[in-house]
Amino acid sequence: MTAGLGALVLASGEGRRLRPLTAEVPKPLLPVLGETLLDRTLDKVAATGPQRIVVGLHYRAELVIDHLASSRHTAEARVEETLTGPAGAVRLYGADPDLRALLVVSGDLLFDDDLGGLVEHHLAVGAAMTFATRRVRRASRFGVLDVGADGRVTGAREKPSVPDDEEYLVSAGIYCLSPSAVDVIPPDTTFDFAAHLAPHLVQRGAPVHTFSLHGYWSDVGTPEALRAANLDALQDMLTSRKDGGHTIRTDEGLTWVSEQAAVGADVTFRGYNALVGPVSVGDGATVTDSVLIGHGSVPARSALSGALAWSPEPRRGGGAR
Repeated sequence: MTAGLGALVLASGEGRRLRPLTAEVPKPLLPVLGETLLDRTLDKVAATGPQRIVVGLHYRAELVIDHLASSRHTAEARVEETLTGPAGAVRLYGADPDLRALLVVSGDLLFDDDLGGLVEHHLAVGAAMTFATRRVRRASRFGVLDVGADGRVTGAREKPSVPDDEEYLVSAGIYCLSPSAVDVIPPDTTFDFAAHLAPHLVQRGAPVHTFSLHGYWSDVGTPEALRAANLDALQDMLTSRKDGGHTIRTDEGLTWVSEQAAVGADVTFRGYNALVGPVSVGDGATVTDSVLIGHGSVPARSALSGALAWSPEPRRGGGAR
């Protein structure tokens, strides 16, 4: 356990860009090779040794609470009835007189870095706030940071209009906060990290730093990104758990099959594929470079190529929804 370290995982988002996948399932519960985004995040957070982990919820909170009941990590669920933004949600962690640093992680990311380095850096430089960062193109989707020669943040812009083909330093959705930064977050007010908290701290002269992430990182913001994340994990582009499944190797690639999946006779797999959950592939079907999730299915003697196929769990006593 790391003395004085608390952790807050933000799992309240609806994931609207991922619809229809998130119409009834919150984004943090979407799977990558059989492991939800939330479970993967909790693994990383727990590895830093926090004395307490709180998970902030809102959209379909009851589903996440049920999921946490069987989690391999001990975490306290707290529901924000009215959303107050990512930084506003920090208030969910509550009072903690022993707090030295609060690690805040978006629970719908997919990343590989060990977060212990972020915490150590934050404490070593005496920062009020530290952004975990990446350099990306198409940065208008993120909080863009301006950094001075001394490495301190001088300005922050939330989702600014910047050219897609230019690379910018952006917030990676992972933060470390000192109690002094937590204390300035106003209650009952929509507050964001890049748009509000960082500029407020910079204006007051409080040190805001950055810490570069170098491993795999994705915000998994679209169905296409979820498909890519599953195939990236399959190809060992990130540290991945593949418990409860097996792989089928061919001359053309690799397919990961969940223990819950059903594969018919004479099925042909080409390229890289992932069958995640109780999916089914009918007799004589051909599947190429595709990801099947949930209760998705491929009819017998049909072909699927370059796809993300998703079907939610059928309602009890009824048909599929």
